[in-house]
Amino acid sequence: MLKPEDISVEERKEHILRFTIYSHFYKDIPEDEVREALGPFEIADGKLRITNLPHEHSDKKLIRLIGRYTKNLTYRLNGNRAIYADENMGMPLIGLNFLGILDKGSEILEIKPITNCNANCVFCSVNEGPGSSKEIDFVVDVHFLIAETKALLAYKGARDMRLWLNPHGEPTLYPKLAEYCDAMLADEHVRLINIITNGMLLTKPLVDLLHVIMGRHGKEISLSVSLSGISSVPQEKSKHNKKGLGKARQMMGESYNLNLVMRNVAYAARQLPLRITPVLVAGMNEDEMPGIISLAKRLAMESDKDVEVIIQKFCKNKRGRNPIKEEQWEPFFDFLKELQDETGIQLIRPLGKIQETKELPELCRKGDSISVKIICEGRYRNDRLGVYATMQGARAVALIGCAASKGLVKAMVVSSKYNMIVARC
Repeated sequence: MLKPEDISVEERKEHILRFTIYSHFYKDIPEDEVREALGPFEIADGKLRITNLPHEHSDKKLIRLIGRYTKNLTYRLNGNRAIYADENMGMPLIGLNFLGILDKGSEILEIKPITNCNANCVFCSVNEGPGSSKEIDFVVDVHFLIAETKALLAYKGARDMRLWLNPHGEPTLYPKLAEYCDAMLADEHVRLINIITNGMLLTKPLVDLLHVIMGRHGKEISLSVSLSGISSVPQEKSKHNKKGLGKARQMMGESYNLNLVMRNVAYAARQLPLRITPVLVAGMNEDEMPGIISLAKRLAMESDKDVEVIIQKFCKNKRGRNPIKEEQWEPFFDFLKELQDETGIQLIRPLGKIQETKELPELCRKGDSISVKIICEGRYRNDRLGVYATMQGARAVALIGCAASKGLVKAMVVSSKYNMIVARC
């Protein structure tokens, strides 16, 4: 649930008040409408206070007002409509592949608190960033996310759990990232947190705060920096680089600020465990890998800490960006072996054994007909999000091809794996 400190307000032109929550999401409301709902008020230092009520009652009334608009916010990042998901929305955080908590029955939980990205990677498997065609974005209330993560961890009962902050987008856009990490490292079931980031928003204050949190709990917060190009020198125009961009911007998008990322990772490597995780796109960025490895060596020397390089293979994704035809695994590993021999950096590692952990029960299977209560629109036109509830629990459902905007609908399950449910109306 929203807290008063999550809400700021500013006066705009033409008697409009702009209410901002979680830094990036806002709603413009006519001043007369606010005054009618709240009564007399004053605005000072970005905060609104109802003048004829005690502070506590004023805060509650303001939160009730903003609660009317949490499904109709605007995302500053891209101008998209945005939805704020909290417990009042009535939708579980288990069931969707792009939002909430993803549990594949292992020692790792993927945490997805926000959508969209400030980069525009040419290989993005989930098609996020400025080039995305997705129409609606989401952000999860941090208190709701903490409570639901803790409940799932308690159900699983396993120790040494790892949380991967791996949203469909950029995790450092989530303004409650540090608060979430602090709460979760305090949980007895959690051993470490890994944040998968493009590095542009790894500011010194954020890194310092994460360093303090890590020290407070004696547990690890690590960074996996997705850096797939390191050259800013303009290239010749080509099929895959029609604007002749430097490799960094060709791979990560025109908004990618390589100099900023270099400064950020240089500082972050001294404060937090850090690895670099480029995506190898055959025919596009093989020549960038030696430079990325040299960067890792330099960061390791400057920070006196290991900085791993984990090169990932580009894999085609149905709804992602696919600039090339996916290559086979054999040439990929041949490339890694040759590069490993040339640089002396280990690039091929044994996979190791992933610990299996208790999973929530699967509530449906592919082919089942289910009744779903519609909660809100989904990310694409004619998509909806809903809830499927049984005696064993409730799951969020992604509905495709759905014209209804509310109520119960019958849907056919087209995919149900790891409690991620997709159904067609």
